[in-house]
Amino acid sequence: MLDVTRLRVLDAVARLGSVTAAAKELHYTQPTASHHLARLEAETGARLLQRAGRRVRLTPAGQLLAGRAAEIIGRIDAAGNELAAHVGLTTGLVRLVLQRQLVCVW
Repeated sequence: MLDVTRLRVLDAVARLGSVTAAAKELHYTQPTASHHLARLEAETGARLLQRAGRRVRLTPAGQLLAGRAAEIIGRIDAAGNELAAHVGLTTGLVRLVLQRQLVCVW
């Protein structure tokens, strides 16, 4: 099974173009992000990245998986937000009815 954390790293690398930038965005160290990518390649049995100096390019397999990763992450984040809104009522419609009372003071 694919690990969501590793998919998040791949997604960030695909969007940002470097492991260092992806690590920074995700609040990881660069070696941690590289480790996640290496494990993802080992788990999938596919080479996902082609390194070119400090930059990386996604291989065709990497592009395919990064596209799916973006979809998966979007759905997971949406589900989390919807559940938080439902349970914690962080969003929604609130109606207030204010009634005015006329008070006379003599």
